[in-house]
Amino acid sequence: MPDSSHRVLIASSHPLFSEGLKRLLQERYGSNVQIVGIVSSVEKALEVLDALSPDLVVVDYDDEAVNQEAFINEFLRGESQRRLVLLSLQEGGDQGVVYERREVIPSQVNTWFDFPDSTDEPETGNQEPVPTQAWRSDSMKHWIGVIILILALTVLGVVGLQNQWLLTTPASAQATAVDTLFRYEWVLISFLFALVVGFMLYSIIFFRRQKGDESDAEHIEGNDALEITWTILPLITVLAFAAIGARTLKDITRVNAGEMEVKVTGQQWAWRFEYPDGTVSDQLVLPVDQPVLLTLESVDVLHSFWVPEFRVKQDLVPGFKQELRITPTRMGDYKVRCAEICGQRHAYMLADV
Repeated sequence: MPDSSHRVLIASSHPLFSEGLKRLLQERYGSNVQIVGIVSSVEKALEVLDALSPDLVVVDYDDEAVNQEAFINEFLRGESQRRLVLLSLQEGGDQGVVYERREVIPSQVNTWFDFPDSTDEPETGNQEPVPTQAWRSDSMKHWIGVIILILALTVLGVVGLQNQWLLTTPASAQATAVDTLFRYEWVLISFLFALVVGFMLYSIIFFRRQKGDESDAEHIEGNDALEITWTILPLITVLAFAAIGARTLKDITRVNAGEMEVKVTGQQWAWRFEYPDGTVSDQLVLPVDQPVLLTLESVDVLHSFWVPEFRVKQDLVPGFKQELRITPTRMGDYKVRCAEICGQRHAYMLADV
């Protein structure tokens, strides 16, 4: 901020606007700003303009008594260093228009208190600040840093969500397709988590408010290209996973030649299995690499047939017959569990496999 104070004239017939702005400027800039007057009409403003010689005139944009074309035109003539700000406080008034050939947003208006020396050449055209080489270099460093952080968090997420400890050992051909789908989903989940948390952590570390800094942050309206991108990319991702999911469902429900049919009956709180030779048992015995068709039904309430190592699961609905196809691929002892709350002893509705 320059050493000399800047002279400000406020034009508004609304005391709330003028007195409030006066207090705000004095609290924020102290002796660096001198309020030379408050006028409530165009006529009074034109009378005192030359006498008070303000560096900056702040006009209430929503006040028709001062926001008039004849008054505005006074600031579009000549090479005067005097500047004019039209400020709106009404809802939706998000543009502070600075006359003298450029526009700024409200949070940038305070930069106009740093007036150029009279020897500076006037600006021409609607110019925007040109990024310097140093600015580009710092920006690139931040982008590289946040990309590295996101990639690191993604790798940690993928490693942490490995099948080996989250899921039981796969024991069926259907489990392979299901686990593949899980892996795709975990990679995507890890990346999305890293994308959100990575930007957040990087901003907290490198862009946090410094001690003693009471200034406003830069006002950002939005970015159309970014909003279009984050609408299209998720749509493409959802459609892609829908296609992968449909293919996986087709694979695990495909009819196989030479299937062995086993009838499964669920009831509170037990399982009964009937084999092709007429044998009935409370244990499920399946040959390895033999495609099996399970025909399931319930005699009382909802149940759900689930062997975690097989990955697939099927609800049993009273009055309906359901089908579930399994091809065991690993010798072992497993448990059939009911995955649908079915009463007081639901947790004990188990059977050996």
